[in-house]
Amino acid sequence: MKRKLFAIITVLSLTLMLATVQPIAKASEQQVELKIINPVTGDNKFTFNPNYTHVGDTFLADVKVFNVVGLFGWQVNITFNPNHIKVEDIYAPPDHILSGQTTLPVQKILNNQTGYVVWGLTLGPGGTPVNGTGKLCQIRFRIVKAPAKGEIIRSPIHIDQQGTYYTQLLTKEAEEIPFQPLDGEYDFSWPIKYPPPTLKVSPIKIIDPTLTPCNNASFNITILNAYNIKSIKMKIKFNSTVLNAANVLKGEILPPNAQTSHLINNELGFVAVQINTTEAYINGNGTLISLIFHISANGTSNIELQETVLIDAFGNQVEHSVENGMFSNIFIAKIAVEPQKIINPELLPPSKFSLNITIDDVVDMYEYSLTLKFNPEILSCIGIIFTEPLNETNYIPNFKVNNTEGYVQIHVQYYEPSPPITLTEPTTIATLTFRVRGIGSSNLTLENVELKNYNGQPIAYEVYNGFFMSVIRDVAALDIQASPLVIYGGQSINISITVKNEGNITESFTINIYANNTLIATYMVTDLKPNQVFQASIVWDTDNIRCGIYTLHCTIPPVPYERDLSDNEMTGPTVQLKLIGDVNGDRVVNMVDIIMVIQSFGTYEGHARWNPQTDLNFDGKVDMKDILLAIANFGRSY
Repeated sequence: MKRKLFAIITVLSLTLMLATVQPIAKASEQQVELKIINPVTGDNKFTFNPNYTHVGDTFLADVKVFNVVGLFGWQVNITFNPNHIKVEDIYAPPDHILSGQTTLPVQKILNNQTGYVVWGLTLGPGGTPVNGTGKLCQIRFRIVKAPAKGEIIRSPIHIDQQGTYYTQLLTKEAEEIPFQPLDGEYDFSWPIKYPPPTLKVSPIKIIDPTLTPCNNASFNITILNAYNIKSIKMKIKFNSTVLNAANVLKGEILPPNAQTSHLINNELGFVAVQINTTEAYINGNGTLISLIFHISANGTSNIELQETVLIDAFGNQVEHSVENGMFSNIFIAKIAVEPQKIINPELLPPSKFSLNITIDDVVDMYEYSLTLKFNPEILSCIGIIFTEPLNETNYIPNFKVNNTEGYVQIHVQYYEPSPPITLTEPTTIATLTFRVRGIGSSNLTLENVELKNYNGQPIAYEVYNGFFMSVIRDVAALDIQASPLVIYGGQSINISITVKNEGNITESFTINIYANNTLIATYMVTDLKPNQVFQASIVWDTDNIRCGIYTLHCTIPPVPYERDLSDNEMTGPTVQLKLIGDVNGDRVVNMVDIIMVIQSFGTYEGHARWNPQTDLNFDGKVDMKDILLAIANFGRSY
């Protein structure tokens, strides 16, 4: 009997040795790691956005061990910044690594003043050491500080290996298992505002008479300020009588995993492009695609970006701008008012200013004429100086000024021995001086333009008009108020916004009102006279709005030519939308709230003990319905 028992023990011992030796040999190839893991994202980042997260919100952190062998018990000491977050509890979740066996917990040591939590768990007598990967415990943190606008709040959730109760992974023999720690990274900061991306045709224009039919021309579609762009959809339009799309090539900014597809339609004159990425996204500046065009005729074609859609890594559409291009294998002269905009509130009567008439991309010009029209109530032309392009002086200038009707007529004729005039850069042909007569604005419009070559044939042209304004356009948000500041979700808040017209002309404009970053209302102010103050009133219905803390602010989009934008927005008060039953506003419905409702039972508006916060269905009295509403939300927080 003893021999049989000895044989059984020997076999069992060998079996256990084989069962334990093999995993150790395998696991020794891998480093044991202990990490603080975000169960939502699966990494060690705990990143929160103030637009969606508030003081009092809680989050979970897993303390997770990887590739451990022979784990019998553990102790963790996790430190944190108590000015940022505090621990509410530490516990073993149902799926912890020692689950399925009898475990003995130790006393929890929680210090939210210094910022640490200590706890541990061990298998009981007869327990089997554990190999592999799994959670040791889970910690519930509560956020106690919100960042101010633009503030960055960052701190580690640290695995302490130095203190008295330092973190340990232990074998059955109470020997420590070495491990590599990875701390958690807590970040509750305002997101970085990246400049909006731009889709751009590059080069902006190709003007080259040598690009005759049967040649090719290339345009790139580039992106500027890209940040985590996942997909792009666009249509590139062109004049199919001049250009035919031949090919689409991938650009260098696209990550290797990017997939592109395109559809060329030379009958309707467009190329449709779809770009999709996975894992790696589009960032920075660079070329998305290159378009190869076959030139089929002489002429001009705009290269226009249409139906552009940018999607970021979170599936959101990204606001962006576009810059189109142009192709021409014939010169098109450009005659322009320069500068195109003169906006200066200091140009009050009787100030003077000058502008130029310029011409560009003209070939063999020998005669030109034009009329510049203006508002005679605002401006008077008091002088004109003709300039000599290419220093050519063999020309006859004629002009007429009519300050009653508001126009200047110019005519120039070149004569022998002057050669025809060819200009490939903007060149001034005349400088006009004006005196300001009145406060206001005036278009500066080129009309009746004619350009002719040496043989008297017309030259194709484009005109670029100008604009003058001497007024001050300035609207300002002065104040924003709200009442009440604490309500239950579903009730209404009265919001008033005070604005002022600080300019010198009557203005109409829009006020946008936000709760955090969510637009909740718009208000149209009409015909507000100079220096007049106006108070706009709106009612914010909070039905279907998530409970939480909201900061009200308003913005006024700039009116045309407004210079001072510093006062176009105003931050207002913070309001709290409470969960039904949170009588005392501590963002949790607990027994304190239920007792407060019960104590108000039988009261009504005007009663000596009336507390409107206990009237949960807003019917002007507190009865059993209110008590049941509080009980229904018992234990919930927000």
